[in-house]
Amino acid sequence: MNIEHSDISDTDFIQQIEQLRLDPKHFNHLGHLRLAWLYLQQYPSALAITKVCQTISNYARHLNAPQKFHLTVTCTLVKIIAERMQHSRHHNWQAFYRDNNDLQENTIDLVQQCFSIDIFNCELARTALVEADLHTFQ
Repeated sequence: MNIEHSDISDTDFIQQIEQLRLDPKHFNHLGHLRLAWLYLQQYPSALAITKVCQTISNYARHLNAPQKFHLTVTCTLVKIIAERMQHSRHHNWQAFYRDNNDLQENTIDLVQQCFSIDIFNCELARTALVEADLHTFQ
């Protein structure tokens, strides 16, 4: 599998995931990051966050795996991506990913650095948004 999903255009990727037709092999962490980047290209941050969460949650339910969706982690990652996009010179997913592959390789640490609690083991944070208390997002 191509790590950057480059075999699917951005438009097709969004259409397929929104229509629940995306091959499950692309519904992974990297696919979530790509979706966030694409929505942040199209919408203001607050709306992009909402759309990413709805889309990922819907697709996870479609796969009978709703427990895989973590609201606080997803929102935090979208906020991290939005912040990085403000300082990025890249206008395509592949280039952005190459310069920010720590979003894939170091996700747990990146997200956990924003919280004083163990956000990954906080059951409330899975279904309700817990705001970061160690990092203020712009």
